[in-house]
Amino acid sequence: MGSQVAVKRLNYKLFKGIKEFCEVARFLGTFHHKNLVSLKGYCAEGKERMLVFDYIDNSSLYAHLHGDLEELKKLDWGKRIKIAIGCAEGLAYVTSL
Repeated sequence: MGSQVAVKRLNYKLFKGIKEFCEVARFLGTFHHKNLVSLKGYCAEGKERMLVFDYIDNSSLYAHLHGDLEELKKLDWGKRIKIAIGCAEGLAYVTSL
């Protein structure tokens, strides 16, 4: 039986061409971390630019920040700050490569 995936469709104009998109996709595929969703594959055909990730059934970021969830599952400001700092550290690391 197959596995569920999430597909992110991107605007092809964000990239200079197929080669640049494929390089970015391959680069994203090298990251493996417990807090990152794994990239399973990508598509660059014609004007289509898609990234395929493992599907994680955990609602949406919007729901975690603004509602649609039980009070206990919402992200409080302390958790939000820790996430923001972790993101900043990850971006600093990636840009230093």
